[in-house]
Amino acid sequence: MTIKITGLDDNLGIQINATGEISGEEYVKAHMRHLFQHMDKLQNIKYTISDWTRVTRHGITEEEMKIVARFCVDTSRTIPETLVAVIVNNDENLQLANLFKELVSSTSWEVEIASSSEDAKNWIKKI
Repeated sequence: MTIKITGLDDNLGIQINATGEISGEEYVKAHMRHLFQHMDKLQNIKYTISDWTRVTRHGITEEEMKIVARFCVDTSRTIPETLVAVIVNNDENLQLANLFKELVSSTSWEVEIASSSEDAKNWIKKI
């Protein structure tokens, strides 16, 4: 049950790796912590890769996803031209990724749901 968020490409990108069983509370706190700790670096962000292929189970509710999506919608005002690739490999995580995509559809972010890290990275290369 780990969510690790790291910078990529001199902080042009963010990598989110989730592994094991993820609780909704853990998911919300990880995003809050990262956003508040790295506010000064957000202006440079061009892409995010969120890898959920090692998540064995999650307990993230729709309400918790809405909380994270609200953070993202607010953040999109600072970094409007951002690509977000979500990598999933099962139906449960695909449903979560589709919900996220729907909840942030009011932003100018482009969200792609990919089935592999390679596909996500190839899509990100469009920047």
